[in-house]
Order: sequence, then C-alpha cells, then structure tokens
Amino acid sequence: MNRSFVGLAALGACLVVPTLASAQEAGKIGVTMGFPASVGIIWHATEKVAMRPEFTFTHSSTDASGGETSSTSFGTGVSVLFYAGKWDNAAAYVAPRFAWAHGNGESRGNSGILGAESSSDAYTFSGSFGAQGWIGSRFSVFGEVGLSFTDGSSENSFSVQPLETQSFGIRGGVGAVFYF
Repeated sequence: MNRSFVGLAALGACLVVPTLASAQEAGKIGVTMGFPASVGIIWHATEKVAMRPEFTFTHSSTDASGGETSSTSFGTGVSVLFYAGKWDNAAAYVAPRFAWAHGNGESRGNSGILGAESSSDAYTFSGSFGAQGWIGSRFSVFGEVGLSFTDGSSENSFSVQPLETQSFGIRGGVGAVFYF
C-alpha cells in the first residue's frame, strides 16, 4: 500500500477522532437529507425511539425528434427507528418502514397529439438495520441496509386493466441530519 496514502489516512483519523469524542447528544428534531433522494425530518420521541418521515419528488421531460415525453412522481414514507445500543457518539438501530409513491407520465407526437398516458402506485414495506454517528451536537450521518417488499400497480391508456406487480429485494440508504 502506498505510504503517503497510509500517512494521510492516519492524519485524517487523528483529526476526526477528537471531534467525535467531543460531540454531544443530538437534539430532538432535525432535518434529514438522504440517498436515494429524499428530504424529511427526524423526531426523537424518546432516547430509544425516533420517527423519520420523508418526501420524494422527481419530474423529467424529454423533447426528441419524434415528440416529447414527461413524467412526474412523488412519494412519502415513514421509518420508526428503534435504537438497540449507543456507544460514545454512535448508535445502532432497526427500522421498519412504509412508503407510498405515485407517478404520472404522458407522451405526445410532433403534431401535439397525445400518444399515451400512464400512472402508477407503489406501496413498499421494509425493515433495515442501521447505524448513526454524531459529528458535533448538531450534525449526524447514517447508513442502513435491509429487505423490502413492494406491491404496485400501473396502467396506461392502451391497457384494458391495470398491471399488478410485486417485488422483493435489498434496500439501502445513507444520509445526513442537521439538528435544531
């Protein structure tokens, strides 16, 4: 391994560890920003339980030689964090989560005639294991991974009945919290 990289990593650790050691307990309410893209709040109801509602929104449009398409989706979700243990400025938690998302889309030809319209709804249930670390009294970062189940339906202007889908998979996320 490159010696300068090891030296730089050791220097970084020396600078970060005192900051973590001096961090205080987080506030009760904060603003969250996460990936996959979401924004929300976290409210620590007790020392061991917190609620984290979130909101997502996307809009896209494409103008191509054959016409244009646009889509909009929005969703909301809520996680309940059950803290299993706390060590210095870090904590581990488990979090059941429920989320709902809705999307609309349409396409138009060059002449402006509506080609197709579509809409979809999805309901997701998941459970995650996560860790949260405080860097100072007003800032923390978190990461989590778990399993999810999604039940969805979609329809478009060409279908006779909605298309029902179910999926099972792995879910992950990272984010930051700014406390008031």
